[in-house]
Amino acid sequence: MPMFKVIVEKRMTFRGEVVTDAINEREAIEQVRHCINNGDLQTTSIVWEEDEYEDDSIKTYGEVYEI
Repeated sequence: MPMFKVIVEKRMTFRGEVVTDAINEREAIEQVRHCINNGDLQTTSIVWEEDEYEDDSIKTYGEVYEI
């Protein structure tokens, strides 16, 4: 009987914090969004928390190889 390798994916979520100077909460969010949209926010500038897998996120998209 042939054997197949089916590619699966499970999503992982990382949450972190970015410190910014702003006059209020709305401006702080806009500053961070602007940095994200322009590609200016470096992942090394973020203080990351523990990672966690998203529940029920395992999926396959039909990528399969005969082995």
